[in-house]
Amino acid sequence: MKPMNLFMNMDAKAWAKEFCKMKDPAEEDVFVWFANAIMTGFDTSQARQKEKYDQLLEQANKLSLALDAAIMGEDFNLWKETQKSWQEFKKSHGIE
Repeated sequence: MKPMNLFMNMDAKAWAKEFCKMKDPAEEDVFVWFANAIMTGFDTSQARQKEKYDQLLEQANKLSLALDAAIMGEDFNLWKETQKSWQEFKKSHGIE
């Protein structure tokens, strides 16, 4: 039976199932196994935070460009629309 790919998998049942397939694991094997499980959780969390940060940065850049246009008198409506979009973004991402 092919081993399951546990990378970015935070399902404890999947980890337990794969762990139980080992025959008489040595202490070092158990240590490595659970270190991998912990790091998978950490890596997944970091990936989620980076995605949220990237989205936030993109919205901030849009706001900055729209504000520049409004200050220069080019397009005040763009600023109002972007500001509305920003409020919707914050609401949908639980930012306040």
